[in-house]
Amino acid sequence: MAIKKDGAKQKKNRGTGNTIKAPSPVVEKPVLIDMSDPRKLAENNAYLASFPEMNVTPIMELDREGNFIYVNPACKRLFPDLLKLGTKHPFFKDWLKVIQELDSVEATHPVVHTIAVDKFFFEQTYFAINKNRVRIYCKDITRRKKAEEESELQSQLLNACSDSILWTNSHGKFIYINEAAGRTHGYTHDELMNVNINDMIVPEYRQIAKSKIGKVLQTGDVIFECAHFLKDGSVMPVEIHARVFKWKGKEHVLGISRDITERKKAEEALRRSEMNLRNTIDNSPLGICIWNTNKEAI
Repeated sequence: MAIKKDGAKQKKNRGTGNTIKAPSPVVEKPVLIDMSDPRKLAENNAYLASFPEMNVTPIMELDREGNFIYVNPACKRLFPDLLKLGTKHPFFKDWLKVIQELDSVEATHPVVHTIAVDKFFFEQTYFAINKNRVRIYCKDITRRKKAEEESELQSQLLNACSDSILWTNSHGKFIYINEAAGRTHGYTHDELMNVNINDMIVPEYRQIAKSKIGKVLQTGDVIFECAHFLKDGSVMPVEIHARVFKWKGKEHVLGISRDITERKKAEEALRRSEMNLRNTIDNSPLGICIWNTNKEAI
């Protein structure tokens, strides 16, 4: 590559040997305003003023005493009684607190607050323009706030469930577990998130579980019994209710795992009781016959 005296770069075409001039970088020229022309100056000022005036986001400026200096049309539409109520408006609930915060941070750093006005939520961003002027940008975050509240409610409902809720991908890696999952398996939340569900399944149940998961991918729903290793190495019998669903275009399996230890103990106690009763009847020296209500021998 060659460089000409004017600084432009050149290179030779390997095929023809001709010199190709590299394109010069594009440099944008600054927009110059003739400050001596009152008409052009007024036009430029009007153009710059159109930015906050046409902005759909409420923008306002106040002095430190709470007197309005500027309020854009979007602000007036959203808060029609703002100018009348001033800093007594619910929008300015944290006004004095904000002023104190602005005094405690660097001038270039904004202070951000979230405020509720009626049934709406707003994110306020405060800037200290100078020692006596405060500019506020307001953003309606009602949808985001409600989505966060709904997500929090769903999380609390899932964590209130006594059964383990296990969401895995197709490789057995956990994507979500509720609090009960870690508690019943003896792990902390973070510990269990790093365990593969396939490693939790007792070996003699792994083929059954694999078969059932294959079935759930076809039918969408399956219930089966299994057994999980706990953190301490002990075994917990569980009943799994697995369902498949799609998320972001991929299939995932959601399993609800219920500890059936007490059920298994009750089943074993009943089995032994029935065995003892049958042994008693079979070994009795007396003839024993049992009829149903239709007087039929059982």
